[in-house]
Amino acid sequence: KMKIELLTTDKGYNLSNDNTTYFLNFGKFKTGEPQTAKLKFSEVNSKTFSLEPTCGCTTAEKRIISETEVEQTVIFNGKAPLPKTLIITNNKKQTQLKLNGDRV
Repeated sequence: KMKIELLTTDKGYNLSNDNTTYFLNFGKFKTGEPQTAKLKFSEVNSKTFSLEPTCGCTTAEKRIISETEVEQTVIFNGKAPLPKTLIITNNKKQTQLKLNGDRV
């Protein structure tokens, strides 16, 4: 079963899930201030694994660690309304990663 670990631990971000969807909360941040989080996905097929944003305000950069591990850097521009959804595809199975937070 796929595992996700939040590698960015110095910004107060929180990663949780409810068995169907993963949630990455950025906490409080200023509108227009980009938010960047590194995530490690393990027990995945790194060649076919993808994390795809559903809009232009978020990007995801993939770095393959091994055959079963991928590091993704997720960058949200801080301007668009939240929540945002990214689609995780692993072994032809899709899961959602929802980004949220409090813009102030």
